[in-house]
Amino acid sequence: MSKVKPEDCIAIDFGTSNTAVYVYKDKKFDNPVCTADTNYCIPSVAVIDKSGITVSDKVIKSQPSKGYIYSVKRILGKNKHQFEESEIGEEVFHSPLNFDDPQNPYFEVSYGAGNLAGSRNVYPIEVATEILKKCKEVAETRLDSHLDVRNCVMTIPNNFFDTSKKVLREAAKRAGLNVLYFLKEPTAAGICCLEDKEKIKNEKGEKVIDLGIKEGEMVMVFDFGGGTLDLTLMVRNGDDFDVKAQGGDPSLGGDKIDEIFCKYVLQIYQNKNGEELLGDNVGSKRYKKKYTKLLDLCREGKEQLSASVKFDIPLGDFNVEHDDMLITVEEFNGNVMKIIQSRIDTALENDIFKRNIDQIKHVILVGGSSKIPFIHNYIRQWIPNAKVHRSHSPHTVVVEGAMRHLVNEYNVEEVFEDSLGFEVNKEMSEHFYPGIRLPCSTIRYFTFYNNRDDNKIKVHRKVNGKWRIEGVIDLQAAYEMGIRTGQTVQIRVTCTNDTSVTYTVLGRGRKAIGTLDLSLVFSVCSNPLKMVYTNC
Repeated sequence: MSKVKPEDCIAIDFGTSNTAVYVYKDKKFDNPVCTADTNYCIPSVAVIDKSGITVSDKVIKSQPSKGYIYSVKRILGKNKHQFEESEIGEEVFHSPLNFDDPQNPYFEVSYGAGNLAGSRNVYPIEVATEILKKCKEVAETRLDSHLDVRNCVMTIPNNFFDTSKKVLREAAKRAGLNVLYFLKEPTAAGICCLEDKEKIKNEKGEKVIDLGIKEGEMVMVFDFGGGTLDLTLMVRNGDDFDVKAQGGDPSLGGDKIDEIFCKYVLQIYQNKNGEELLGDNVGSKRYKKKYTKLLDLCREGKEQLSASVKFDIPLGDFNVEHDDMLITVEEFNGNVMKIIQSRIDTALENDIFKRNIDQIKHVILVGGSSKIPFIHNYIRQWIPNAKVHRSHSPHTVVVEGAMRHLVNEYNVEEVFEDSLGFEVNKEMSEHFYPGIRLPCSTIRYFTFYNNRDDNKIKVHRKVNGKWRIEGVIDLQAAYEMGIRTGQTVQIRVTCTNDTSVTYTVLGRGRKAIGTLDLSLVFSVCSNPLKMVYTNC
């Protein structure tokens, strides 16, 4: 890392709702985005029309002449099966989702009307590429310099599959960016808030906000964003940051709040009026368009109810002859946020968090969804002995921490957040358990038979107690490395500091002779798996 000039690098927090970027210039950390309306972030929204795909400084109300894609991070690096086993509703994307023959997702985007109507298929990586291009463009304007390929550090949630990292790296490459490494989002936020403020103030003269967190005190970072809830326990010892535990809920975020709020509004309307607000043709384009509009209104209402006691939903937008629906903050908390609370309860029931609850001295709230007052009050009740802090910049604290980590070369001791499993012939062995220190590696042995279906190793991750298939390693590639049929293949599985997993084929003397790729192409077996437990 020391060979890289920080002034030539940028930090990017690619988010579900917003994307933040940071630079380092003239020995100062700086946010090059100046738009207050977007919380000094770039909206993670693609606007599509006949001229192509663009990313704007801020998103205005939907226009019929344009198509839109939201929340692309939630589908990035996933295929049809992974989408179906997730909790993601198609409506969050604002454009219909479909899948090609290899089962990769794409959006069917329509724009314009009448003679000017048009449509095109857009893949998630195209959207991610345009968002990252925008980050590079904005950053280079502030840096007063342009590089064809600029280095960057990117942040990711606690539970982020390697297939998603792979696609994100490729999107960055297409955008003219080289990803040096990934850093966990809550870890980055913790670095920003836990830094030695007195040292920074004295040595660098920076203006800093001191939360009063002392060296050695345990801190929980509660990162509640647009798509995920990420929890991290960490401690600062000098310039070293020690991550004790990680967890959360990869399906719980602002999008989920909007979805639950939307369902509540539909149910209240149906109970009161005996009819469906959006009609009963759920699969029609007309219904989906109305649902998207209601989802936008619920998102607006969620944000307004964080600062006021009521919100009016204008039902006239749906061509019904009824008064606007009034939602109070008490109603929102009791019927929407109570459901969210139960999900947070489950995430906090993690054994490591429960064992350390009395040692947690501070909780730092980051992410846009953490601004909801209900969340602040709930955390204060759940961990009564800890001081609860709202970050001074919940939308950008993650990316600032990532830039500070790059510039100051802080040492971070990360831990693995999931369990990793390998399935061969319907038997699965479990490796790499939550809490294992990184980097770590293990050697596994597989028998190779040329041109046979059972050469495929299915890789699973255990997320929130459920095994989810991540991808497939095809041993056929080992044939080109000199491995012959009937031979045992040695594969060193290594999890790096940035939680990326590599698969290295070993030859004689355990010398590396090649690497295997994790692919998204796989078939799903409906038969139950037999678990084989290993010690590693």
